[in-house]
Amino acid sequence: MACRMACMPASRWWLRWAVLATCFLLTNGGCAFVTPRFPQNIQASFARDEMRKLTTESLELYYPAQLRGAALRMASRLEGCVARLQEQTWRKKKRDRVLVYLTSSNFNNAYVVPDYASTPQQMVMPSHLTLELFHLFNLGEVDVGDVACHEAVHYVQLQQTDGVWGFLNLVTGGLFQPNSYTESWFLEGLATYYEGQFEKDAGRPHSPIWRGWYDSVVQATGGRLNPGYLSPEQRALDPFGGNYITGMHFVEYLANRYGESKLWKLVDEQGGSLVPPLAVTLRFKRVYGRDIGSLFAEYTQSLRENLQVRERPSAQRTWVPDAGYFSRLASHAASRVTATVGVGRERYTRLTVLEPDGRVRFERPLVELLPGRRWVLGSPTLVSGMSFSRDGAWLYLVMADLNTEGGYTAKLWKVDARTGDVVRLWDDVMGMGGSITPDGTAYVYVRVDGDSANVVRLDLETDTRKALTDFGASTSVGPPAVAPDGERVVFPLSGDAGWDLVLREADGRLRWLTRDGRFNYSPRWMDDERLVFLREHEGRLQAHVLTVATREVVRITDAPHLVMDVHPVGTEEVVFLNRDGLNFTIDRAPLVPIAPTEADAGTARVEVAGHAVLAQAPHPSAPSPETEPGAPRLPEVRTETPASESEQTPTAAPSESEFAAFPMPGAPVQPDAAQPPSPSETAPGHGAPLSGQPSTSDEASPPPGAAPDHGAPPSEESPANTAEGAVPPPLAPQSEQPATEDTAPPSPSPAAEDAPTALTALDGPVEAPPDPGMELQILSDEPYSPLERLFIPELRVPYLLAGADPDNTDDTYTMGGLALAGQDRLGFHAYSLLLSFDTREDAPSLSLAYGNAQLAPWYIQVSGAYIRQNQRTDLQATAFASRSFWTTPVTFGVLALRREYDATDRFPRMLTRIVGPEVSVSYFAGDATSYGSTQRGLGMTAVAGVYPGAFLRDSTMGDVRLGLDAFTGGLPFTGRDNLRLTAVGRFLPGAPSGLLQVGGLRAGQIWYTNRESQQTAPLPLQLQPGIAFSEYLRGYEDLEIRARDALIGSATYQYRVPIDYGWASTLWLFPSLFVRDVGVEAFGSLARTDNRANHAAVGASASLHLTFGQAIPVSLYYQYAYRFERGLDHLHLVGFGL
Repeated sequence: MACRMACMPASRWWLRWAVLATCFLLTNGGCAFVTPRFPQNIQASFARDEMRKLTTESLELYYPAQLRGAALRMASRLEGCVARLQEQTWRKKKRDRVLVYLTSSNFNNAYVVPDYASTPQQMVMPSHLTLELFHLFNLGEVDVGDVACHEAVHYVQLQQTDGVWGFLNLVTGGLFQPNSYTESWFLEGLATYYEGQFEKDAGRPHSPIWRGWYDSVVQATGGRLNPGYLSPEQRALDPFGGNYITGMHFVEYLANRYGESKLWKLVDEQGGSLVPPLAVTLRFKRVYGRDIGSLFAEYTQSLRENLQVRERPSAQRTWVPDAGYFSRLASHAASRVTATVGVGRERYTRLTVLEPDGRVRFERPLVELLPGRRWVLGSPTLVSGMSFSRDGAWLYLVMADLNTEGGYTAKLWKVDARTGDVVRLWDDVMGMGGSITPDGTAYVYVRVDGDSANVVRLDLETDTRKALTDFGASTSVGPPAVAPDGERVVFPLSGDAGWDLVLREADGRLRWLTRDGRFNYSPRWMDDERLVFLREHEGRLQAHVLTVATREVVRITDAPHLVMDVHPVGTEEVVFLNRDGLNFTIDRAPLVPIAPTEADAGTARVEVAGHAVLAQAPHPSAPSPETEPGAPRLPEVRTETPASESEQTPTAAPSESEFAAFPMPGAPVQPDAAQPPSPSETAPGHGAPLSGQPSTSDEASPPPGAAPDHGAPPSEESPANTAEGAVPPPLAPQSEQPATEDTAPPSPSPAAEDAPTALTALDGPVEAPPDPGMELQILSDEPYSPLERLFIPELRVPYLLAGADPDNTDDTYTMGGLALAGQDRLGFHAYSLLLSFDTREDAPSLSLAYGNAQLAPWYIQVSGAYIRQNQRTDLQATAFASRSFWTTPVTFGVLALRREYDATDRFPRMLTRIVGPEVSVSYFAGDATSYGSTQRGLGMTAVAGVYPGAFLRDSTMGDVRLGLDAFTGGLPFTGRDNLRLTAVGRFLPGAPSGLLQVGGLRAGQIWYTNRESQQTAPLPLQLQPGIAFSEYLRGYEDLEIRARDALIGSATYQYRVPIDYGWASTLWLFPSLFVRDVGVEAFGSLARTDNRANHAAVGASASLHLTFGQAIPVSLYYQYAYRFERGLDHLHLVGFGL
């Protein structure tokens, strides 16, 4: 559509740039503006729900009334974390309350927005998570308080704003916060490090998947990491990002070696700096005695010195050497067929089914491209509950997807395991997948509702759902697996110490199978009485076998770094994902107990200089079957189940966990749920609904073997988490001891050898531990008022400039103005005002804007402006409504522009205008890879406008633009290239001749061109009301072709050479520099204007893609084009783009 920017004469451009530069320095993002305060799905939830405001000593929490219980539990946890963090800060001054929003929208994320011009600092929290990915991070789907503590680190860090900017923020309402310029690696690394420091062993620091993933990268690189591994764009660390995973380990190293106090000293130094984006590395040097680059070099040296190279054992063999950088896996035990959903740096997401000999049965993309698609998303990070039917004919999985507002939902897929066709979908599977029942009539999964999660049975014919458990609030449940008998179900349950396995008997009773919190996860049935599952051993996740009757645990793998999604294949092997370097492989291993070496029997995973290595640990007092020399094969369990039944496929691998919502307090008990047993019963009890208040029962205390809370005394319960070979309890956390260069940080998990789990420690009732947190002192709890703070501007910035007139240096001028912007706390109403004056003009300028989100997901925005500049007067008005359906934005509204040119000695007064409705829609679906960008995709755009009496003419003018983009992979053997085909039709029926400009537009800033810009014909002032009708034509950047209609087609082939190398700072003064890749393009373009003239060009370009400060992408490029028109010939361009 027409770009809405008034044209200015060249003589005033420098002045406007000066104003914009000054405004940028003052507001860090432009002048006062109106924009939606929240993403569409979150804003819609606020408009839909009855919202309330809760005020405590340190929080202002806005929450839906139906989620009051969830809000109180999260607030209790969050307030404790905020208090702990405020004690760490360097200046113990009172700060504003933390502004928090709890939404009922399932958006599987949480974030903090810094104070930024028209938007105040705020934290937005989900009521739950529904992606299994968060389970892999050791974050439960309803443990939202743990997520809030991560965000609290961001909030408290950004609050440390003092000095000049502290004063300016106080006066102006908030411009920006200097700590936002410490770069993403420090912001996210600090927050991720502290995930595991708040009263419970939660989050990524205590995840063996997170640790094993990083260990694998360190070994693959030999510990030779450059500072580019701190970048979120470092593709070797896909999909997690170097700012999170390397940032956390680097911050952990700094905390262990130099102490946590220096982290907060650095935060204080940055918060009081005068020019925050510059010299960040020198502030590190002031605090640590070394700049960032030297500190990172010191850290990587420690990695190399302490690196213990691990190799596969001889019994573990690689079946598929490359399964991508992230994958999920399931197997059918009887047929030995395996299914994976994976993505690689050079391969987009695909569902692949492999025959027993490794041949590909079929491979299909997951993303549908055409409009009317049955689902929107398709990614292995969104998959859970992959499970084959008993006969192996069908594959079931749960895929997270988007609803019409853009929030998350989930669908159960039924896939033909022979062809890959998705034959049926079940909607509204809100939660994580599990497994299909042996008779194929039902699917058992985790249903998340409010702040509770329960195992639910979905009848596939009637679509009815039956709850199999009745847990209350704050109980996180992992993907379940149904036993071969079709009645019993095993599932992980999260507690203070971590994940443990729980068995639901056929009569509904629950009992613990493990209770030591050693990341007991991803169970799969081998037969009626044996499970294969994942469990932490020496800090690494390994496959184990558990005998249900005796609860004996035996380890069967010794993978170098990480095992995921283990499944039985046949009766003598398991198949699993093995982390190897930067990718996964699919490996197989025999069902044989691992007999440790003499050295292994006394080793444990500890931290030295912030990195995991092996060190001596106490030996168990009695040997277990795993530690005895010549350990026997797995015990065989006799059952009455037929052989065919015992070989049936277990449950598929769970997928990423989504954010789960908290239920209302006092939620009714499911009528079909079993009741808790009496205390006299010897069988384990059923998990009763939790009240949300900390439990005082003995069973609610941390389980044996779990690391105690910081500052908490050891549990009085006997630490018997193994039979006979009892393991000594872990030492108190070493984080309470002073950190030195020679001391190691604590192990993230118990370092004991696996052994049969003691029955005496397992026979307590199955219930979640009490929520950590502090007692809330509620100051007020009241309904939300839509006018709250509406009339208190969030931004109030006056400015004044003076200087010499460039046209007459003897004259001086003065410019000034006032920018105001405000909104209510929930963003229902927003406004901005910008008043400016220039002593060389005879009148001031004024612009107003108003936004309304009460009809969310629709957002309505109106604006008006009176602009006086350069002997002309502009009146501008717009009114637009916009929203997205799934990922497709739709906008419609009215545009009105009026421009009046003053009379001069040469020209009389002139008036022009354009008024009319406009509508636009844009659709795109596609698959991309890290190295090759979009490999398959389809994009369509449609824009239309009608302007009666345009330019004060009697006729009506129209504007129609249709666009089509198609993407495909390039050469089949590279994986780093793609081909893009584009077609555009632009028609201006009823428009004056020459109104449409084709070509002449330039991408970025041109430093050099061998040809000056030209126009085929000038555009009369009568046709310049303040908008431009234009289309880009590559190869014609130097020529403006005038027309009324145009058909444009282009083809672009691009090849990328990844570099992914970075420096911690640029010339010690400027932010970090990351070199992403070098791109080479070949292109051809053709345009036909007014159906009579052709314009064609071919050419090539080379570009270097950089990122400064982990936030500002910059590309340096050279382009050559040859035009086939006489007199144009060659065009050379050198420049840069943002």
